[in-house]
Amino acid sequence: MSAPTEETSITIAHRARGDFAQDPQTRSWILPPGVPEPHPAQIIRYTQLEIARLRRLPHGWDGGRGVPLHPALANVAFNVVRALTTRSGLATPQFSPSPDGGLDIIWLVGGNRLTASVDLEEISLYGTRADGRDAFPRFGCRWFELQPPELEVAIKEAGRFLDEISTSIAHQLPVL
Repeated sequence: MSAPTEETSITIAHRARGDFAQDPQTRSWILPPGVPEPHPAQIIRYTQLEIARLRRLPHGWDGGRGVPLHPALANVAFNVVRALTTRSGLATPQFSPSPDGGLDIIWLVGGNRLTASVDLEEISLYGTRADGRDAFPRFGCRWFELQPPELEVAIKEAGRFLDEISTSIAHQLPVL
């Protein structure tokens, strides 16, 4: 697979690093040869870039009253990703802002889903297996009243689930 050189609405310049494409038969990410799986520092950097982008959203970004990611929630979200990103080869998170300044961080692998949600009231962590079963007990509390032992247990359970589901990744999304 060669890197695109023409300007399109998706690619606006030649890329020195590998691109990716989705194979419609397997619905997994295909990497060009030689692109390594992301290591924790790359995922952390990717997280920083995504959170910074979401902090810059304009008011009304959703066509209504949507506000940018709240600064305190940005810090909480970043720290959750950092705590869960413990080794190379983990699934890459996706970031979905909510109109009230909150954020959902989602890891999707083979129908399994790990979600960390932060909003103005609460932080929650929960995992759902592809068959619909809970992967671990749902954790939720007010983020500004977090008790370190409770959060530590929830992060460990979420991290074990992320490790488990990441073993079924055939290919990784490259993190630039």
